[in-house]
Amino acid sequence: MNYQYPYDIINFTWDTKDEYGLVGASMTMNVREYGILSSGEKVSQITIKNSRGMEARMITYGAAITHLFAADKNSQPVDVVLGYESLEHYELGKSSFGAVVGRHANRIKNAFLKIDQMEYTLTANNGGNSLHSGPSNFVRKNFDYEIINDSTVKLTGVSPDGEEGFPGNLNLEVTYTLSDENRLIIRYQAVTDKATVINITNHAYFNLNGHQSGTAMEHRLFIDSDTITENDETSVPTGQFLTVAGTPFDFTKERSMGERIEENHQQLAYGKGYDHNYVLNKRKGSLEPELAARLTGDKTGIIMNTYTTQPGIQLYTANHLTGEIPGKDHAEYGRRMGVCLETQHFPGTPSNPHFPDVILRPGEVFDETTIYEFTA
Repeated sequence: MNYQYPYDIINFTWDTKDEYGLVGASMTMNVREYGILSSGEKVSQITIKNSRGMEARMITYGAAITHLFAADKNSQPVDVVLGYESLEHYELGKSSFGAVVGRHANRIKNAFLKIDQMEYTLTANNGGNSLHSGPSNFVRKNFDYEIINDSTVKLTGVSPDGEEGFPGNLNLEVTYTLSDENRLIIRYQAVTDKATVINITNHAYFNLNGHQSGTAMEHRLFIDSDTITENDETSVPTGQFLTVAGTPFDFTKERSMGERIEENHQQLAYGKGYDHNYVLNKRKGSLEPELAARLTGDKTGIIMNTYTTQPGIQLYTANHLTGEIPGKDHAEYGRRMGVCLETQHFPGTPSNPHFPDVILRPGEVFDETTIYEFTA
């Protein structure tokens, strides 16, 4: 049975039971008012805490993950995502902390689409390109929410036909589940009434040492990928692929992100660090989330495994964070104090038809899943 709640504050507790039916630790969910947008809309925050003490908090604005507490090697909770100090700062900020991004995440070259011989001019907000689908993308939408069960909440948003130049009314559902296996599961489902493009991701910035702990460049990273999509000087893929072997982009064996980030390489110069799409080594035909990356906090020992059904993952080392807007607990987030592992279809796909298809048509369902799993 589904539950929908128009009012805050709400608290729920579910007792978990073992195989003998004995009551153990409890799963809890809390919904509270987080703030009021400048438009007058009320924003809610949903908190889910599993029986092992892991905790995830999401707000309806941008369907953003604001807090994510995972246990370190000493069993102490650590908030491993960057976030803003208040709702006002989420409205003002440009870093998309923890938010759901789309309808086409990342860049579209020359802010131009052609679908079935129809041409569409998009909002150019990144030089001459479209980035994350322009200013009115899902980061700026206040989603409706529905509590599904003890561990799951579904958030629903709409991008209307013509918004930022994109065709079709796009209805998006984002489902967050926090499991007792310390997995944050994110499922994206979307439908449209007109052929359009879609590429949805989450823009969480992770720092497994804690969101106020300084640079994340000593974190160790593994990515199951032998190839990246080559970028041009505006960080849009050229359509060519580059083999990572022998380059600073090789994370096929775990190593620190900062080890080679300052090397003299044209692709690093274009991105001012890592800001590149990795082509994942996935089994053909697999519909289940597969391991894409593993990130390890050098101080806390927290390990985050990323699984996904999507074909690519964007490694972004927070090269443009400036700390201009206060972070949580009055933190100042500077350059490279977090890392994004954005599961996705490839950037620039509309101008590179040999990339995995991003066109969504009426009657079809976009359905992708990403899992962030935490151990220490």
